[in-house]
Amino acid sequence: MIRRSDSECSLSDRPDVAAVSVGSRYGAVRISSIPWALMQTIKTATDWFLVHCADHRKLSPHTLKAYGHDLAHFRAFASDSKDHLPIPSIDRNIVQKWLSSMAEARPRTVRRRLATLKSMF
Repeated sequence: MIRRSDSECSLSDRPDVAAVSVGSRYGAVRISSIPWALMQTIKTATDWFLVHCADHRKLSPHTLKAYGHDLAHFRAFASDSKDHLPIPSIDRNIVQKWLSSMAEARPRTVRRRLATLKSMF
């Protein structure tokens, strides 16, 4: 059992399946039986996240379309046309470079894209 004190996240002992319990000031959220294979690359993580938003968070189709577009934009920037970028390799520097690459975009667009990425992680 692994515990992180900052987000109070606990993981099961099985390497292929996790039972995650995330505590926050708004209460605990439990997501069980997430196969780790679905969360290894940026492509599989974004696919899982969009399905999660549709099925569990019941977000609007318009929101899902915007999330998909924003995450595809990040994936295209971060992975250099390969979708097998490992999730652990995504760090603050990649996100900062991505934000600075959007110099021509409107500030509202940049804020929305960052909010989408933060929502996924």
